[in-house]
Amino acid sequence: MIPVRMDMEFRFFIFSLMLIGFGNTLQQFSNQPEYTEVNPGQSVVLSCKVQDKGGQCIWQRDRRPIGMYAGKYEWAADRDSGDCSLRISNAKLDFDDGLWECQVTNSAIDVLDSLTSEPAQLVVRVPPQMVSIVYNGSHVERPGNITVQSDTNAMVQCVSAGANPVPNLRWFIGDEEISHNAYQMNSTMEGTSKSWIATSTLEFKIRRDQHNRILRCVSEHEALLEKKLETGIKLNVQYAPVVSLRTSLPADLEEGVDSASILCEADANPPATIIWRKVGSLEILGLQENLEFDPIDRNHAGSYTCEARNAIGSSELVESTVDVKCEYKKRLKLRRSL
Repeated sequence: MIPVRMDMEFRFFIFSLMLIGFGNTLQQFSNQPEYTEVNPGQSVVLSCKVQDKGGQCIWQRDRRPIGMYAGKYEWAADRDSGDCSLRISNAKLDFDDGLWECQVTNSAIDVLDSLTSEPAQLVVRVPPQMVSIVYNGSHVERPGNITVQSDTNAMVQCVSAGANPVPNLRWFIGDEEISHNAYQMNSTMEGTSKSWIATSTLEFKIRRDQHNRILRCVSEHEALLEKKLETGIKLNVQYAPVVSLRTSLPADLEEGVDSASILCEADANPPATIIWRKVGSLEILGLQENLEFDPIDRNHAGSYTCEARNAIGSSELVESTVDVKCEYKKRLKLRRSL
């Protein structure tokens, strides 16, 4: 059996240890500053809260201590309650953009519980000063155009400079987004570490139906009034001709009186030259869209081909047959087959 005196001493010892433990609770962060963005001239609060705070609060930017100045750097709340949050007013790129740390000194001379938060980036936004499309090494100013050939791969670049943080660049042809064909690279501008140049390189296959459409580059940034700045250029897509025929061939024609025509239409860029021939002959019958029979004659019977050519290539031959039949009343029957 434990003597009463020893039992009381043991309990007192345990109670003393508890008091010592409670009296030396270590301070710790309950909230640390986080990545934050702010527009120039605006105010922002960097949060820092300390549980069981016993030391003094200090702030550093880029590892340099920052003093408190009325109207610029001020405590945002009651430090005695453990809230060491910092209010920054009239944010400026040169003074305030950087890595911020909240620090707390030891709660007592013999207690090693000083604190330093993880560095938190404060970004003072600056909108991009320009956005431009570059083709073959040259800037193409709006509303310029570039000449490209259908069924080939084209490479263009979009450059947006002067922003902080980096803008997001997106590509569109008309309203169709084609950003999945692009990749973006970023670098700081010469002489500064806080202004960026963003370059997006777009590689895509040119299609004929993109002729005369607008290729747009959009630079997205929160500091811009409309959140974006864009430029655009027109695509001058060159492609080989594609031809189609339209005929004016009534069912019955009177030889020497009536007329007929075949129209060859070429969709091409640059414009194409039309060439008409009669099958079986190399003689060129015409270089115009219309091949006319005026007046119609039985010697016009036969098959005719239309071909279109430009600097990009030639169309397929399209054929039309004129079938002339003489009837008792010298009327002609004209039949077309393609």
